This record gives sequence, C-alpha cells and structure tokens, in this order.
Amino acid sequence: MPENAKKLIVIKDFKPNSDRLKQLKQCPECKTYYLYETDYEFLAFGSEDEEFLTRLTENEALELLNFHTI
Repeated sequence: MPENAKKLIVIKDFKPNSDRLKQLKQCPECKTYYLYETDYEFLAFGSEDEEFLTRLTENEALELLNFHTI
C-alpha cells in the first residue's frame, strides 16, 4: 500500500466490527475518494492477506453511499 494511503480519512465504514474491511475514504488534500477493502484466506501454513485501494469518482462515491443507506 502506498505510504500516502495512511493519510486517507474514513468517511464511511460499511462493515463495522468485521475482519474484512470495506471503507469509503477520502484524501484530506485533494478530496479524491477511495474504496478500501481487505480480504484474507487461511491456508495450512499461514494466511494470505490482501488490500485493495480503488480510486472513485465523486459520483461513484455518492452512489456507494446511497446504495448502503437503503
């Protein structure tokens, strides 16, 4: 994950109290929205962790917020 990803602010946590995160984040400087998601898979000799950070347009972020408030 890029170092600047640590500066992103959580706008909405779509899965509170879950081990698999799904959060709408925003850059405090440029106001760009991002969807942050994590996933993991338990394997016999450890686990495989994944992080995804997807840049969203403002319209995509608003659609995501509207979809999750229904």
